[in-house]
Amino acid sequence: MSLFSKGYKAVAKEQERQEAIKESLGRRLNQFFLSPKGDTEASVIFLTTEPITFKAYNVKKMSNSGKEYYDMVVCTNEAKQNDKYGSKPSFKGAFLIYDTRPVNYTTQDGKEVNKDGQVRLYITGITNLPKLERCESKWGLADYVWEISRTGSGKAVSYSFDRGEKLADTDYADKDFVAELPKALVEEFGDDFEALLEDQLMQFTENPPKHETSNSSEDDEDEYEDEDESLVNVEDEEDEEPKKKPVKKSVVSVIKKKKR
Repeated sequence: MSLFSKGYKAVAKEQERQEAIKESLGRRLNQFFLSPKGDTEASVIFLTTEPITFKAYNVKKMSNSGKEYYDMVVCTNEAKQNDKYGSKPSFKGAFLIYDTRPVNYTTQDGKEVNKDGQVRLYITGITNLPKLERCESKWGLADYVWEISRTGSGKAVSYSFDRGEKLADTDYADKDFVAELPKALVEEFGDDFEALLEDQLMQFTENPPKHETSNSSEDDEDEYEDEDESLVNVEDEEDEEPKKKPVKKSVVSVIKKKKR
């Protein structure tokens, strides 16, 4: 096979490849994080009110800039993956939220991006899920703006959820959250936020859908470059469910919607 190509067909092919990568990255939502080195609290709006639950591993990886970070891998075969990752998976629950914190960054092509907020994935563990269930049953997660705050660091980190203004009384009452999504996701999912959430979680499996090329968008990496490993829900690593005989499941079946 030659190392070189001649003619403009190769140029066109490379352009198509790069456009495909840009398109796939445009399908990826960033995760919601609070950091001891940055924002320790944020106002959010819950776009889904029941968690999609699953088990996942926190895996150490290396960013393009050479910085270590932790990424999540959804557990699809616990018996095999425990050996591969050298640990047991922790129980997780995921929501789709609108983070009201302003977002400002520069894309690789030099474009300045400024947003009033951003639709994100909020993934948390067994410590926080009962708190959120109480908030939902007592007041309704979708009916209020919620203040999420973080205290401590490492395994001593804790989160609190305080009810803010009633959503109907805020400027967000008439906000079109669908319009805040990447174009590709709007075209495919519209306002079906639950289907969108499951699609996003599937990207964290070892074999994500083919239209995805990465488990972390570069915007997400740049935005949290200074964060430490406590961004991952390490407080949940100590929580283990009773051991059960492994049951083979399909990739789709490992992500389930929690039933009341």
